[in-house]
Amino acid sequence: MVENEIPKEDARSVLPLAVNSNITTIGGGREFTYLVACSKNNSISLPSVIKDIVSQIENELVKVAPEVFRNRGPNYDLRRYYPAPQIFSRKNEFVEQAIKKSNGEKVTLLSFNENNLELNKEKIAKRIIDNDLSFYTNLLHIRATFLVKMSLEAAHQAIRHRTWNHDFESIYNAAERFEYVVPPKIQTSKFLQKYHEMIGELYDLYNETKYEISQEEAVIFLSNAHYIYDVIELDGWNIIGNLPLRTCEKAQWEIRSIAKLIASKIEWGSRDINFAGNRTLAFYALPPCHTFNVCFEDNSKEMCPIYYHKFVKPSMKNN
Repeated sequence: MVENEIPKEDARSVLPLAVNSNITTIGGGREFTYLVACSKNNSISLPSVIKDIVSQIENELVKVAPEVFRNRGPNYDLRRYYPAPQIFSRKNEFVEQAIKKSNGEKVTLLSFNENNLELNKEKIAKRIIDNDLSFYTNLLHIRATFLVKMSLEAAHQAIRHRTWNHDFESIYNAAERFEYVVPPKIQTSKFLQKYHEMIGELYDLYNETKYEISQEEAVIFLSNAHYIYDVIELDGWNIIGNLPLRTCEKAQWEIRSIAKLIASKIEWGSRDINFAGNRTLAFYALPPCHTFNVCFEDNSKEMCPIYYHKFVKPSMKNN
């Protein structure tokens, strides 16, 4: 597919989670202690390949700093650590209930709380231009919660914003639904049938491995295209600070479509939760080319159409 001009970000959807990748991991004693403690927690069922990796990390850390990672009891008490999303939990009752109540939408607005913070476009624009730090902390009190249906590939994109709160359904529950995304470029290509076949073959392998070995070992054969639900909570700062990075045309196509749906839900609200919408906040969830008439993205290799019409075409007329 890549050799025939299908973008890599679309072609990799067909790859299974079992594909190896190299990453550089940086953290302090606290982060690695939390990682090790989570890997040994009884509510999490990790594939053996992940357990082995964490075990190797632990062994290397103990060699360097044995006293730092010695289990003293309280330092391995998980209540002391800010919770990370646990995709390998055996169950997640809160997310399961949200899924049951949803109507199948890609993005469902579950709650919105403005905490009586009054905003208007001029006020927000001035505070952003002034880099008013107290205003940014004020925005933390605005809370919006969404149920989002996304591929595992898009989930990798979403968790890169570490200030978004994520609460994933168990991957073991998601694995029981044979649902997956088809990237737009593949939908209109000669590879569509082959794409469906490859996804199906991986799912057959998942089912065979699940029954012959275990579900924990089988999930690594799910494709990156496989759908999973995620309850995402965004505060006001994330809505105007991070969401514009994802509503931008340069963002990966699926996370961009999700971000735009989130912005739309904020704008128009929901009768189900008696929220009429917040058009001011939704406006600043748009990329800066819309809100401040500037663009910080690299358009030298592949030019965004919005960038062309807003910045390049007018300059051509002037010349």
